[in-house]
Amino acid sequence: MTSHSRGTLEQLLRQGDYQAAVAVAVGLRRQAPGDAHYAALHGHALVRLGQHDAARAVLEQAIGLGSPLPSVWIDLAQACVGLADWARAGSAARHFVAIAPGS
Repeated sequence: MTSHSRGTLEQLLRQGDYQAAVAVAVGLRRQAPGDAHYAALHGHALVRLGQHDAARAVLEQAIGLGSPLPSVWIDLAQACVGLADWARAGSAARHFVAIAPGS
């Protein structure tokens, strides 16, 4: 186990240090490749960095792993907008609304 933890990753995201968050997320995902939460947070940081293609791939993995975070769908929509994939962006946004009404 490295010195990085889920708490470290979440703190970096709150601070807006997305580059460092990506580095920590990559390490955590190596330790726990099936962890949907780490994948979702990794994808979130990639979206914030404007790395939309990588973000979409990671967020699709998070969804495939069963991420319970509704925000994964908004992040996916944002990544798809950045890639001009309007159909997938709309689908992701509709999914978010369906699972998190009123958000």
